[in-house]
Amino acid sequence: MGADDKDIKLIRELSQDGRRSLKSLATELGVSTVTVMNRMKRLRESGVLKGFTAVVDPSKLGYNITAIISIVTKRKELVSIEKKLAQHPNVLAIYDVTGTYDFIVVSRFRKITDLNRFLKKSLAIEGIENTYTQVALNVMKETIGIPLK
Repeated sequence: MGADDKDIKLIRELSQDGRRSLKSLATELGVSTVTVMNRMKRLRESGVLKGFTAVVDPSKLGYNITAIISIVTKRKELVSIEKKLAQHPNVLAIYDVTGTYDFIVVSRFRKITDLNRFLKKSLAIEGIENTYTQVALNVMKETIGIPLK
């Protein structure tokens, strides 16, 4: 699906404040509220807009440990392992990557003991051959947005 300049501007505005009223978005874009509704519907139906959510500061809720776990698997087990790990509530993202490791898991925990338990349970999954875990010491930048022209 292509996105025109108005779509990009709408997405940018929603990315900054997903609670903006249709009327204020329409005024900002110079179109009617019906046009904004139709554009939002089209962007949702095409999968460009996946949903609207609150952006939460994990540390304010006690999730101070961010772990980046690189994993090597037996090739035939890769997808099934990713699916198992994706079900864990502390797993935020799973990325297939190039290089030495097959994929990377980004996860958050409240306590180091929770991370330790997760790692031990993960290592017990059939097909995982090796892991390399890093704990983030400081977050310099973290966003869920993308750069829009």
